Amino acid sequence: LSFALQVGILPHDLPHGQQLSMNPLRVCISSLSGPVCEVCADSDSVILDVQRKIEDLTNIPLLQQLILVRCDVVRTDMALGEVMLAAQTPSMSDNVLELTLIQRSPEAAQMLACIERGEACKALATAGAELRADKELVLKAVQREGLALAFASAELKGDRQVVMAAVESEGDALEFASEELQDDASVVHAAVRQDGMSLRFASNALRDDIKLVRVAVTHTGYALQFASVQARSDKETVLSAVTEDYEALRHARELLQSDKDVVLTALRGHSDALEHASATMRADRKIVLEAVCRGGRALRFACDSLKADPEVVSVAVCQCGLALQYASESLRADRDIVQRAVRQNAEALTCASDNLKRDISFLAGAEYGLSQAERCWRQVAKAHNFS
Repeated sequence: LSFALQVGILPHDLPHGQQLSMNPLRVCISSLSGPVCEVCADSDSVILDVQRKIEDLTNIPLLQQLILVRCDVVRTDMALGEVMLAAQTPSMSDNVLELTLIQRSPEAAQMLACIERGEACKALATAGAELRADKELVLKAVQREGLALAFASAELKGDRQVVMAAVESEGDALEFASEELQDDASVVHAAVRQDGMSLRFASNALRDDIKLVRVAVTHTGYALQFASVQARSDKETVLSAVTEDYEALRHARELLQSDKDVVLTALRGHSDALEHASATMRADRKIVLEAVCRGGRALRFACDSLKADPEVVSVAVCQCGLALQYASESLRADRDIVQRAVRQNAEALTCASDNLKRDISFLAGAEYGLSQAERCWRQVAKAHNFS
């Protein structure tokens, strides 16, 4: 099963006393039962080029060919010079490369064709037990579709190389790895880098690993929900999470939902983060002003006393007129507040107190435009049967 290939090595890479020949390569292909054929190839050719020549000479379909080098499967895109370096064969001056050909079954070839068409999950799902246990085929499948790991044999679900390829393709493939590999820091790290939400399939011990959890939430903030209590209590971890996704604040521990740095960071992502802040923060005037400055509708999450604060409500309705609906009853009857809201959005008039909705002089106020007022008045009148 060994081979010798003499091209692609620089002179200073050669062992002492050996010279590099620039003649074409003579590639000798053998099966386990004996010689198959011999072809010539240039040093910059790849294994696929050799396989095509084998197909021409032997009528063995390309997809049924499996090429080995010293018992190891060779990638079809691997250059012959690269193979030479990997082989480290002593007979460097002969320009001879010896390869071993294993002929796959037609079923294996058909499965490989499905994989190459992008149907890896379908191919493995319908394959027999023998093919599901074929490492080379399963490896190709999970490199295309990581979730194909679900259909691999139990042994290959515990194979580190196969599982690593799967999670690098689709992080959620971690769900189908063996328990041992779900507890492997390197494998889980690769999975959460691809998809932070795959943290949910990691072992309890690794969901308690602060460094690993930070990798996950940096890529997908909402993955914080799958971290341990300890990790969700770590300020730097939570800051990373809410920076990536403001909704991650929902899953922080209550102590950090009351932390101004954390809450303000979440609010920079979206004003609705105020919903997940603690009651203390939703009663904090500075925090609520920051929220309504970014999105007036965040007023709905403020405490009742701040919904009755003229400055807070004024900022909210100037940012979003319809935020008036969340203001206290007294401020929905405040002419100045309502006027600011209607100026931002004429439909905000529908949120005003009944008295203002009936006040024709207010409706006709020039500052926000008679035509808008008339349009809103018709909507209000129709809804409340005013005449």
